[in-house]
Amino acid sequence: MMQKESLSLLRPRLAKEPCSPLFQLVGWQYQRIDESYLFRGKVMDAEEPPEPLTVRWHDLGVPKKEKKLKRFAASIISILVVMGAFLLVRHVFLTYGAGVSALFIAILNILTPLVCRGITAIEIHSDEGGKQASHSIKVLGLRCVNSAVIIHLVTPFTWSLTNGEHLIKAVAAIFVAEMFTAPIVQALFIPGIIKMHIIAPRCKHQEGMNQCFTGARWELGERYTNMMKVLFLCFFFSALFPGAFALSALLLLIHFEMDKFCLMRVWARAPMLGGDVAEQNRSYIVPGLLV
Repeated sequence: MMQKESLSLLRPRLAKEPCSPLFQLVGWQYQRIDESYLFRGKVMDAEEPPEPLTVRWHDLGVPKKEKKLKRFAASIISILVVMGAFLLVRHVFLTYGAGVSALFIAILNILTPLVCRGITAIEIHSDEGGKQASHSIKVLGLRCVNSAVIIHLVTPFTWSLTNGEHLIKAVAAIFVAEMFTAPIVQALFIPGIIKMHIIAPRCKHQEGMNQCFTGARWELGERYTNMMKVLFLCFFFSALFPGAFALSALLLLIHFEMDKFCLMRVWARAPMLGGDVAEQNRSYIVPGLLV
């Protein structure tokens, strides 16, 4: 990573020699660059950050081997979390039925970003946009597994369309639980109320009191996963439960209105992150859901 001022000088011109043997093989030609911009006679492997403030400077000098090792460890922890969620949901569903399991799944979906945030903190990323994209993938995977895959696996095949605690009742209960639990928790903003009305009046200096009124932290990747989770749940059970399309439309409308309210009244201003998360969802996740 380099600052924008330096990159503006390097962006129009790349060195002709020395360059990669692969580039020489395919016949790529570069313009001659000023010798003052070379590092030990070579062009630096520079990458322009989407936004200057998103560069994670303390992670730039970490060796690639360590990066891969920590990402592998984060992947293993994510798999263990999925297995633990499967066992919990299976126990609740078989013990208390579809209604309680739907509420339990909704609570798991609320707690999932907090768990994934801790897992993503293990990884090493050169910019904040890449970290957000990795966090988004983990949250989306866990939420989709919690909402659709687990309830499908724990339901016996003979219960799919029978009376009683069948699969359709469980799916409908999940939609209803998602309509109320997450928006209510999001609107109440209990940590913010505690900060503004309990901690702030007891602060001993102005700066500390101002920090209590900065708003709630939010992440763009989590808002994308909230929408993708609903679409995945709808498409996954659409053949057995066509009413999922109507419930999904209503659920997306509720989440849209609540996010708009929180964006204006509750959340703090988010930093500029670039288009990594949006491009990831547009290029891979949405086409994957449609397929």
